[in-house]
Amino acid sequence: MKQNFFARLIGATICVSAAMMVGVSAQNTGNQPKWLCAHPEQAKVISSISTLYFSTQVDIGLLGCRSGDKLITCNFVLTNKSYRIQFPLKGIPFYAKLRDKFKIYHESVQFFLFDGRCQEVESIDLFPDESVLFTQSFGGETEGVTEFVIIMNGEHLVGSIER
Repeated sequence: MKQNFFARLIGATICVSAAMMVGVSAQNTGNQPKWLCAHPEQAKVISSISTLYFSTQVDIGLLGCRSGDKLITCNFVLTNKSYRIQFPLKGIPFYAKLRDKFKIYHESVQFFLFDGRCQEVESIDLFPDESVLFTQSFGGETEGVTEFVIIMNGEHLVGSIER
């Protein structure tokens, strides 16, 4: 499993960010990040879609996004609604792009998938009604971007940048 310093940092960030998104205070995170990875179906979803992923019905929920220098990073929960699948299949996550309030598109530049222990993995087997956390980052100018739409498989997730 390849895992560089930046990937580990992003992995820790998603776990802490996701714990904060389900109402856990920053002072009281304790073991909550790993708990959330083990129970992603309990995460607080801002916007959600139901779509097909290689003929498998899945629900995708947006947990939140943060912006940095030329990067918008978003956390998601994916729930399998069909039969057993491997995600991502053949290394292909969702084709996604972000459209900001200035009508500028940001292409996906990074994808991280996390197992139930908040460890970055290349793929994971999901049985029906199982969920998993993932992070997708979009490149491009982020200054002034506060609202956006993420387009995945023709469906739209609406969100805003957390400061």
